[in-house]
Amino acid sequence: MQFLPDEAQSMMRDTVRRWVEKDYSAEGDSTLGCDPDRWAFLAEQGWLAAGVSEEAGGLGGNAFDLCTIAEELGRGLVRDAFVPFAGATANLLAQIAPGSDLLQELLWGGGRPLLAHSEAAARGEQLFIETTARADGDGFVLDGRKDAVLGGPFATSLLISARIEGEDGITIFQIDPGQPGLTQQSFRTIDNRSACNLVLDGVKLASDALVGPRSGADNALILALDQAILASCAEAVGAMEAAMLMTRDYLRTRKQFGSEIGKFQALQHRLADMFIETEQARSIVLRAIDAACGEDVAQRQRLAAAAKSRVAQAGLFVGGQAIQLHGGIGMTEEYGVGHYFKRLMAFDLYLGSGNAHLERFAALQQAERT
Repeated sequence: MQFLPDEAQSMMRDTVRRWVEKDYSAEGDSTLGCDPDRWAFLAEQGWLAAGVSEEAGGLGGNAFDLCTIAEELGRGLVRDAFVPFAGATANLLAQIAPGSDLLQELLWGGGRPLLAHSEAAARGEQLFIETTARADGDGFVLDGRKDAVLGGPFATSLLISARIEGEDGITIFQIDPGQPGLTQQSFRTIDNRSACNLVLDGVKLASDALVGPRSGADNALILALDQAILASCAEAVGAMEAAMLMTRDYLRTRKQFGSEIGKFQALQHRLADMFIETEQARSIVLRAIDAACGEDVAQRQRLAAAAKSRVAQAGLFVGGQAIQLHGGIGMTEEYGVGHYFKRLMAFDLYLGSGNAHLERFAALQQAERT
């Protein structure tokens, strides 16, 4: 099991951290994570390709590389939709369209194709899809809805998951954001990032809009979503640690009754609880990453679900404690700790809530025993 980064991974982590600390400011980012110049920089550094194998056209890394970058971006509350693009979309294309122009565009900044898969009625069930595609001559007609597509307004093309009528399995279709029949409803998330809902009403596509195997993307989709879940967990751990350290520094400077409040034993205990929750979350993410790099598919799925459930629980605890220990200032929009709590709240709902993944873990565990 890999607990520590190797030399190359340590250098990459340090590079990302320096960029976040010196060149990025969430307070000064008015783009909601939709800055083309900054995205070009991420691609130029190779961060988008870090978790994709060389055979598929990436840099030959794995889930550990992807999560290392995501953790540092989470530490700095970077708003760019790194996980949806570099986690979910890149890993999906690496399986169903390795070496394709579409994947190369994503990895190296030539384009921003984005997977649009989640639907509100799914409630965290990964393969729940009501979006349909019906044959129409040599092409297809798509109808349905995709909800809370993080980074959607920034995408140059959309990869829509749908079920072809009369066929089993899931198919991926590429759609231009300006396609007739496609309505995009953009909004800002609670943690101040850009997302959208998509409504597909009789969207007509040619046969070449199909990406990868027809009605055969189920397993690839689950793997890609699990990779994105782990990367988002790592991002949350980075946010948790930053919130904890911000709270520690505040307790060292805030005085009450003539003494630093950090000297009060009760508050020291609460800060210790925050540290324990953060480290336990980091540990389960590392265990899940190790499983993601292995060959046991069932183990990978179980630990991805377990990591999401545990990190979501820890994130809400750490964020809530950070707000309480800061007192009134923690509730203000101008102070950073509240923004970390918002990021952790948004994480809980991304790709299925922590409770939904707890149920998923229980179901996978039961299936393994029977």
